[in-house]
Amino acid sequence: MPKRTTFITRIYTFDAAHQLNGHEGKCANLHGHTYRLEVTISGPIITKTFLSSHGMVMDYAHLDNIVKPLLADKYDHRFLNETVNVRTTAENVAEQIGLDIKAALQDRGLPQKLELIKLWETPNACASVDFSDD
Repeated sequence: MPKRTTFITRIYTFDAAHQLNGHEGKCANLHGHTYRLEVTISGPIITKTFLSSHGMVMDYAHLDNIVKPLLADKYDHRFLNETVNVRTTAENVAEQIGLDIKAALQDRGLPQKLELIKLWETPNACASVDFSDD
């Protein structure tokens, strides 16, 4: 039987404002979004039957324990131009959030791997960052 990679995705929302200084469009003005963040990770399915997370890549609550505090501390209800050290395009913010989550996974010594970050700025527009080769 071939070895398969298993992925899980969890969705979060947060509200934040930003401004793209020097942009030749409406985004040059201060404005906000309700962002939708999709976090996809992979990892081995936990096979230890005595663990409550048996049969899972990761308990969603454990992923929440990583992502929710990060969003609350740095992104939610913030002016991103003051909290993120990149130009606050959806692409750059998505990458920064992914780097923060990746670092948190590594700091905890977890075997799960960040695969993909998808950040929806509007219901019709998103940026995706592929971390699978990291």
